[in-house]
Amino acid sequence: MRKAFVALLLLVAGPARADPALWMAHGANATVYLFGTVHILPAGEHWLDASIQKALDASSEIWTEADISDLSGSLNAIRHYGMGAAQSTGQLLPAAYRARYEKLAASSGMPAAFLAQARPWLMEVLLMGALLKQAGPVSPGAEGTLLAYAHAHHKSTPTFETVDQQFALMADLPQATQLVSLEQQIDESSEAGPQFHSLVAAWLAGDEAALDSQVNKTIRDRSEETWNELIVRRNERFSQRIAERLSGSGVAFVAVGVAHLCGSVGVPQLLRNQGFAVERVR
Repeated sequence: MRKAFVALLLLVAGPARADPALWMAHGANATVYLFGTVHILPAGEHWLDASIQKALDASSEIWTEADISDLSGSLNAIRHYGMGAAQSTGQLLPAAYRARYEKLAASSGMPAAFLAQARPWLMEVLLMGALLKQAGPVSPGAEGTLLAYAHAHHKSTPTFETVDQQFALMADLPQATQLVSLEQQIDESSEAGPQFHSLVAAWLAGDEAALDSQVNKTIRDRSEETWNELIVRRNERFSQRIAERLSGSGVAFVAVGVAHLCGSVGVPQLLRNQGFAVERVR
């Protein structure tokens, strides 16, 4: 599950030869481009290549997972789904993890009163963010650039989920599952930087197999429940909405976390299973 959050937090941009994966799905009178994103990028990365720009220019809609510009809604969702723990996360962890956890929690920069009430899933997200910052300067991810382009060019910006729905997905995982995932993050905290850069390299290369192995296989092997909730069922919902859009007309650009586009249960394959033609844009 730790790498599930890496996948939800990551997905990067790149140098001049960057070639992140882009798919094109065809309906009778509609085309939908599918692009995998990451939510935190190494500072100064440039990933918007000619193929992606051409797809954006052709599209009247830019779809994302949720409205990341809704800061007020995000803060309310954090308070509702991530706070109010009756017992601090540190106290819930086995004794062998507590000292390392407290050290990592302090590195997040969050006030002690906040840390005392944060639930395990939220602490995992916060600690991952702190570890990535320690690995090097970071900047907001691809969605911000895509939405800025959409607003500047007066394109509509539909979403698949609300911010509340996204936070609820993680908050509804059993506490025991959340704690095991947090323990794994503590155990592997020294590898956060290398894992981040490995994912970035695979994303920049458009290497579906590497991304599927590094993200999806890891989630699936560690927790079938997490895999089903965070990846499989969401992929099914995403692909159903896209299929409905393909039954219409015109061109749309869909940007979701790249983990949702890889492998046998990725959105491109689910659309193929429904009879749509889906191809990689090279």
